[in-house]
Amino acid sequence: MQASSGPSGEALLAIAALAAIQLTAGKSDAQAAVLGAFFTMLGDAIGLLLAQRAAL
Repeated sequence: MQASSGPSGEALLAIAALAAIQLTAGKSDAQAAVLGAFFTMLGDAIGLLLAQRAAL
């Protein structure tokens, strides 16, 4: 099923960059690293769920 049209790839990239700046503002390097690792794992988990769904 195709999703409805949304923001362009360029817009999503800009939104992600702005979100990263906002989320890490005022955080230590260690805190920012934890946030980065969390969102990496979140993205990986979403990818795994979608791959499993496609395989079934």
